[in-house]
Amino acid sequence: MNDGGHLEIKASRRDENYVSVKFTDNGRGIPESDLKHIFEPFYYSKTGHSGTGLGLAVTYALVQEIGGKIAVQSRPGQETCFDVSIPLVRPKVSS
Repeated sequence: MNDGGHLEIKASRRDENYVSVKFTDNGRGIPESDLKHIFEPFYYSKTGHSGTGLGLAVTYALVQEIGGKIAVQSRPGQETCFDVSIPLVRPKVSS
């Protein structure tokens, strides 16, 4: 991380059906007012940086597509943790 922060990635088996991957950083955190919008397409809150606001929206859609879930917890000024749960077997899609 450019500012000397730390990113920790942990993977574990949640249960017999899911794997969990947690991404935790010790950055500035996400304000609660932004948390409810971070998975919305084109939502971008960083000033002075370029971006489209699509990264988390695309990630959320892909995780949902394979039957997984993504959750986020953040403490402003301390850390943010994204928890991605992915099924070991992709659910069958009915046609």
